[in-house]
Amino acid sequence: MATSLTRAQIKDQDALTEIGTALSSRFLVFDPITSIDQIIYYRAREYHEKKEVVIKVPIGGATEKHLFRLQTSAATRLTHKNILKQSGPDELGDVLFSVIPVQPVKETLSSLLDRTGWLEIDGAIDIGCQIAAALDYAHTSGVMHLALHPGHILLTNDGAVLVSEFGIEENPDLESEHSLRARRCPAQYQSPEQMDNTFIDRRSDLYSLGVIIFEMLTDRLPFDSTDANQIRERRARQSPMAPNVLFPELPRMLSEIVLHLLESSAEKRFQNAADVINALQQLRDLPSSETRATIQSSEIVASTGEDLEETDPALDPAEISSSVQHPEMASGIVSESQVTGAEKLNRFIPYNGVRPLATNPVPLQNLSTDNQGADSVLPDHAKNASHGRLRVFRWLLIAALIAACAVAVIVVLNLAGVRGT
Repeated sequence: MATSLTRAQIKDQDALTEIGTALSSRFLVFDPITSIDQIIYYRAREYHEKKEVVIKVPIGGATEKHLFRLQTSAATRLTHKNILKQSGPDELGDVLFSVIPVQPVKETLSSLLDRTGWLEIDGAIDIGCQIAAALDYAHTSGVMHLALHPGHILLTNDGAVLVSEFGIEENPDLESEHSLRARRCPAQYQSPEQMDNTFIDRRSDLYSLGVIIFEMLTDRLPFDSTDANQIRERRARQSPMAPNVLFPELPRMLSEIVLHLLESSAEKRFQNAADVINALQQLRDLPSSETRATIQSSEIVASTGEDLEETDPALDPAEISSSVQHPEMASGIVSESQVTGAEKLNRFIPYNGVRPLATNPVPLQNLSTDNQGADSVLPDHAKNASHGRLRVFRWLLIAALIAACAVAVIVVLNLAGVRGT
């Protein structure tokens, strides 16, 4: 059995040396990259195949290692163009691990949103379709993700999407493992059933997808808090704000797709990822954004066979060598300062944080759910881009009010003069 390494131990150089020594019989192991969700990630190079890989090593106790075996066993079954491939569980010496081939990844969706704030409609739809395609394949294969968020969505140089960090088998006998896996997901992206620790199935992934699409379109989260209890309370008080209320130029049909994914009840959501793909493709295949904006919501039919209801808005790794000899090092770990060359290892490690919102955002919980006050929560740059005509209208309205006040004053003065005479 693999040795149990805790987070405290992982900070100790002896623990790192133990892992490096065990792995060095097969890999040239570089410094650890990071530790995320009870897993430590290493850069490494396989001796025989001369290619860079990522090695994942669990650092928790028996429960964590059990979950790691389940996750990697499920993930290795998935072979799809939109899913990051990884090996099943393996052991060298006393170290349990899994291997991920390095892909030509440009960045995570999280880092892209950090830079851009939100995406154009076509870009958001395209990424949403590719994520849904990965989920559809995985769900059909009996594997759920349950920890889906932008840090686990990788974007390649050619525009493809890779969903990483799958997953766990959809098996009723693994209910406790599903709950443990679900807690790996940041609270903002958890479905209500994940947060409440009730029955979890593939529809939880569809809720997380809805949160991601909402964020891509609006630069906001439906319920933004790192505290699960606060999110639970807000969900009980109000529905998510409709994306097209925050950004009126968004097609109503797209907004309703997102709200359908964000239904609190799993029974009211899309029932499978294939239906999400079909709905998004209907919208994407329309000839123009202007045409999309005029399409009625009745043209998208939910998987239940009913029309969608109208919803009130309520590690950047350093350069490493392209040709490194087997080091004569007792620890088995090579410091990057000892390596020369200019071969770039692409970014692949999932981002574990929560992306900050726009500067000084107005909390969504302060908004009413009757479509009022939506303009006040738009970021300044969104107002500049989307509401120029509204500004002109406002100035005309102000001018009209001033003129009306002036006329009223004149009338009052005239009346006073008449009475004086």
